[in-house]
Amino acid sequence: MHFTMNTLFLLAVSFVAVVSQAVAAEDAATQHLGWSGKLSSLDAGLGGVVTVTSPTTLTISEYTLKEASAPALYWWGSETAALKDGFRISNTQVTKEAESPTLEIALNNGKTSADFVTVGLWCERFAVNFGQAALAKGDGSVPVATETKSAGTVAATETVTKESGGKSVKKGLKSAVVVGVAAVAGSVAVLIV
Repeated sequence: MHFTMNTLFLLAVSFVAVVSQAVAAEDAATQHLGWSGKLSSLDAGLGGVVTVTSPTTLTISEYTLKEASAPALYWWGSETAALKDGFRISNTQVTKEAESPTLEIALNNGKTSADFVTVGLWCERFAVNFGQAALAKGDGSVPVATETKSAGTVAATETVTKESGGKSVKKGLKSAVVVGVAAVAGSVAVLIV
């Protein structure tokens, strides 16, 4: 098998482009970008729809908060539905009622949107939940697991299997050098030379 330098270069550039797209898709999925949830109103007239707009920013639309006199009100996140088991995600204390229908929350306490699936307003002094939202993808689907495999050599009879789907791909070559394999969100890119 003989390849010119131009062919190899074009193959490598194409592979890098595919992997770059896969990494961007993986980052968006990992960071929960676009995920949203409706705030439950447990106290103080809290309401709105929370949306993850970047790894370090949440936006609440239709935001309402009628009472903010409780001490030590902060936005919290949790890896589960139990906000009480969570952690502070923003160091900005909530001290005022809603002044506009939109609120941006800066995630400035060392956490990103990848660190939680529930967000809510929590009174740290009295351990009271003012309301929370479970974040989910807009289409209601579950995120897809991702994997990346390193370069190597495969024999003609070796089968490359995508574990999540169970599909097999066989190559009828005596041997080939796999320059790279990337599998992200259901897509597989393989560069074989």
